[in-house]
Amino acid sequence: MNLSYCRVCQGRKYVLHSTTVSLPIHLWPLESIEDHLLEDAGLYICQECGHVQLQTQDELFTSSLYSEGSCVEDNLGMKKERLEIMRSVLGKDLFVQKRVLDIGGGHNPFVGMLPESETWIVDIDPDEESQKFADHVVPERFEEVDLPGAYFDIIISFHTFEHLPDPAHVVRQIAQVMKPGGIVIIEVPNLSGIIESMPSYAIFHQHMSLFTSATMDQLFERYGFQRKTLLRKDSVILVAYEKAGDPHRTFPRCEESIQLATKLRTRLKEIRVKLEQSMDGWGSKSLGFYGAGGSTTLFLANYPFLRDRIEIAFDRDERKHGRYIPGSGIQVNTPEDIDTAPIDTLLFLDTTLYEQLYPKLSKKCINLEKL
Repeated sequence: MNLSYCRVCQGRKYVLHSTTVSLPIHLWPLESIEDHLLEDAGLYICQECGHVQLQTQDELFTSSLYSEGSCVEDNLGMKKERLEIMRSVLGKDLFVQKRVLDIGGGHNPFVGMLPESETWIVDIDPDEESQKFADHVVPERFEEVDLPGAYFDIIISFHTFEHLPDPAHVVRQIAQVMKPGGIVIIEVPNLSGIIESMPSYAIFHQHMSLFTSATMDQLFERYGFQRKTLLRKDSVILVAYEKAGDPHRTFPRCEESIQLATKLRTRLKEIRVKLEQSMDGWGSKSLGFYGAGGSTTLFLANYPFLRDRIEIAFDRDERKHGRYIPGSGIQVNTPEDIDTAPIDTLLFLDTTLYEQLYPKLSKKCINLEKL
């Protein structure tokens, strides 16, 4: 396990801050209890730019991360909120009569909300639905596709950059195909926000880069961009960049990144202590878990002493029913089975779901998100 070079600055000076051991490589529930693969995840910090990232992954391993499928949430409300934020800050006519390129939007494409634009999608594996929403769909890696130079007015990429093995190469290519005066709009998970809201979701193999607003700026400034505006900063970073001329480097934020990585480990330990204290009061009660998505997989992977107590899980997504939470023998069932399931207590990791469901259930319910 090692890092070949920094994904932002391409530098080779870095430190291994810490390691998460035996992390499931899949997040989506698996068909068989025999298919569970575990791999350590090293958290590296670049000493030249401060970028926080996982170890280098070869192409075969990267492909295996998605071999068992994944869940792309069709969250129309989230897309509408994102569009409203962009239009309110950058202008209501932002996407009118523009050439818009979506990098990585081949599933649940955002460009479907932009009928007034000429829309393109470049994605290594676009689904059939994307053909209905975009004027042009290119099923290739963005770094390798031959696109017209200085062509696009707006380039967007939402929750893709954290998955890229070489985001610097992608930004170089963006600079080639974007028109002078064009805008790049990027959304990624925000490391500092994730630490506060859901620290167990900060580290997993699919997210090779753990960006902050500072390290995202580092990435784009090195290729001639400057930040136009920060549109949102909470659990995600939504930021717009524009071409600024010659590439330049800003002051590295290594100490800041080290502090964040240390804070992440501290938060995980704090939750572990609170969880152990809470479990002392549960006695030998039989436990179930509501939810079988990536957040559940990672929470239980970080706290195996809890995972080993869970007998059954429930999820409303029928695609998960009969499958097993990665890294465990916990089978996923339909919520209709909760009342008859042989459990005493049902655990939740989502406050909204907890508040919606616990008044309707006969089982004792506990909200772990409040820990």
